[in-house]
Amino acid sequence: MSTLLTYLAEAGIRQDDFAASVGVTQATISKLVRGVARPSLDLAFAIARVTGGRVPVQSWDSSGADHSDPCRTSPSSNQENSHDLSQPDASSDAA
Repeated sequence: MSTLLTYLAEAGIRQDDFAASVGVTQATISKLVRGVARPSLDLAFAIARVTGGRVPVQSWDSSGADHSDPCRTSPSSNQENSHDLSQPDASSDAA
C-alpha cells in the first residue's frame, strides 16, 4: 500500500496529469498529497482504480483502524463506548 505522494513519485506521474485521470484539478491533488484535505469517497475510489489498487480507499482512513480483517475492531472500540444509532432507543417508545 502506498500513499498518493509515494505512488506519484515512484510512477513518475505529474500531479496535473494524475488529476486529469481522476477528474479533478491539480490543486486538489496537491492538497491530498500534502495532507491538507481528504478525498470524497467517490474520489478515493477513483484514485484506487487509477492506481491499480496501490493507493487503496483505506489509505485515506485517519482513524488508525486495522481494515485488513473486516471482523476485527480497532483497539479503542469497546462495548461501553459504542453508540449504535441504527436501533431505536427502547426507552423513548412510550406507549
